[in-house]
Amino acid sequence: MDTFWSAVMGAGGTITAAVITGLFARQSSVRNRSYDKVTGSISDPQPNEAVRRTFKCSGVVTGMQPGLSLWLAVEVGDLVWPKESKVTPDQDNKWSAIVFEDGATQTFAVALFVADSKVDRRIGKWLEAGRSSGTYSVLRGIPGARRIARVDGLRLNLGIS
Repeated sequence: MDTFWSAVMGAGGTITAAVITGLFARQSSVRNRSYDKVTGSISDPQPNEAVRRTFKCSGVVTGMQPGLSLWLAVEVGDLVWPKESKVTPDQDNKWSAIVFEDGATQTFAVALFVADSKVDRRIGKWLEAGRSSGTYSVLRGIPGARRIARVDGLRLNLGIS
């Protein structure tokens, strides 16, 4: 009798583990599929362009699904600094936003990310903590978001107006 119940409990544990693993894999797969439908580009600024600390960034995005949003971020190496406001495409799928870059580095990239509501909340908390303290903590990527476009080699040119 003990062997019978041990076998039943062992099988139940194996089935439970498989169901939980399947649920997490499905949830991740659903999110990734909705992210994969989103494509985008950054048309302004151009790669290797000199920009001021405040510059216009624009482009096009398609395939946005309900519950997803777009964010711009500055990247230097593997470090990322999301920018203040989400990017909102118009009815023609075009978007435009002003980027304020106060970083110390001369060369950087600007990237467009797609995110879900969980990532939105995480970015919002990070931005609020930075505003409150005056210092933005180091981020190595944006967990849960997917980069869909990037412009490399941007240079701060403090001498242009």
